[in-house]
Amino acid sequence: MNPLSKLFTPGEQRILLFLMGFALLGLSARFFARESASDVDSLRVTLEQSDLRIDLRNPVLEDLMALPGIGEKKARAIMAYAESPGFARRSDLMKVHGIGEKLYDGMLPYLIPLDNETAFQDSLLGFSSQTGQVNINRAGVQQLMEIEGIGEVLATRIVRYRNKHGRFKRIDDLLKVNGIGEKTLQKMKPEITLGE
Repeated sequence: MNPLSKLFTPGEQRILLFLMGFALLGLSARFFARESASDVDSLRVTLEQSDLRIDLRNPVLEDLMALPGIGEKKARAIMAYAESPGFARRSDLMKVHGIGEKLYDGMLPYLIPLDNETAFQDSLLGFSSQTGQVNINRAGVQQLMEIEGIGEVLATRIVRYRNKHGRFKRIDDLLKVNGIGEKTLQKMKPEITLGE
C-alpha cells in the first residue's frame, strides 16, 4: 500500500513525483558541472606548474594540444608550418592560421627560444635583460616565483588572472589578484615590469 495515498490524491502524487524527479535531475546536473569545472581548473594549474617546453623546430602534437587555447586543429596547423616553411623565430607562430597575438602571448612561456633569436627576444619569456625585472604580462609561474614575496600559489593566481582578464595595463592592477595587497605590491614593484 502506498503511504502517500492517505495524504495526496493520485494526481497530486504524480505532481509530487515529477517535482522530486526534476529536483534530482537538477542536483545531479549541478554536481557534474562542478566536477568538470574543477577538472579543467586542475588541468590548467597542472599545465601552469609543469615544465612543458616546446621546441617549434620539432614540435610534438600532444604537447601542443596541452597548451591553453590549442586544440587538435590548431596543433596540426602548427605541425604543418614547422615542416614547411619552418619556424625561424617564435613570433612566426602568428603566421599560422588561427594563432593571434593573444593566443601567442599565452603560449610564449612554454616555447623554447630558437637559435637565431636575439637576447631581447629571449627576454620575452618573462625577463627583461636590461633591468633584470620580471615581465608580469609574459612570465610563467616559475619566473613569477623569483619575485620577492611571491610563492607558487600567488604566482599561479597571477597567471590565472592574466589568462582570464588579459594583460595587466598598470602595475596597480595586481591589486585585483586575490592575495596581493598594498604591502606585497610595494615589495614587488622594483622587480616587475609590464613589458613593452
